[in-house]
Amino acid sequence: MNTKNKGFTLIELLIVVTIIAILAGAAIPYVQDYVEQTRSGRAKADLDEIKRAIMLYEAQFGTYTSDNIASLVGPFLTKNIPDPWSSAYVVSNASSTVYSYGPDGKDGTGDEIIVEYRPRCNPGLLS
Repeated sequence: MNTKNKGFTLIELLIVVTIIAILAGAAIPYVQDYVEQTRSGRAKADLDEIKRAIMLYEAQFGTYTSDNIASLVGPFLTKNIPDPWSSAYVVSNASSTVYSYGPDGKDGTGDEIIVEYRPRCNPGLLS
């Protein structure tokens, strides 16, 4: 009596695992790009919220002079928001901007996400 073995051989299992690894290796870079784009989008949304909070602060109290957003928490922001890379957002009064250092967490490397919170003055309109 000839009984047929039911099941997989080791070679068949190795081939299936190899195919899954190749597919995963091809998909991971796309997923990583998507995650990074999502973090950048969240940072831009957070910066817009902080921009509105600073504008409300300045409408009530005058120029915002702090270099962080801690004093906005309470009356203008519900909580202290870290950027998606777990760093603090930075406020620059000199350039009227609020920004995130970006994925590398360092200033001046070109990956910063920056939002202006005061309108620029057009000198041609003043004359």
